[in-house]
Amino acid sequence: MDEREIAASGAAYKARVRQLYSFLVDEFGFEPPIDADGPYRHALAYKHRGHNLALLLASAFHPVDYGFEITLYPADGPWHGDRSDLIFHTLKEHQDPDFQFLVQGASALRSALVARLAAYGSYKLTAPGGSA
Repeated sequence: MDEREIAASGAAYKARVRQLYSFLVDEFGFEPPIDADGPYRHALAYKHRGHNLALLLASAFHPVDYGFEITLYPADGPWHGDRSDLIFHTLKEHQDPDFQFLVQGASALRSALVARLAAYGSYKLTAPGGSA
């Protein structure tokens, strides 16, 4: 992949993530995503400071080809190690060009968040009135 192809791929990936994962902001009260790109990966990060949660949705490409993953972390860091939880993963070779793997990841993430929120006594991360 040349730089132009990488940029186009990243733009398409991020647009689709923002669309399919808008429920994080709209329903669960996460902050809008920020770019979290790194070498050989396109990524968006979401934070919910009220519940100390952070999500990283990353798609790695050549030369590492790790694929797509959704990882949940404590928002206060670090974003690695035994405090992280891999919610969904699909290898690069199992990704389809129309991003159906992102649909599967969104479903898995929604289920994981609902299950975690049972500990908070509510389906939603936001309190009545919209505050966290």
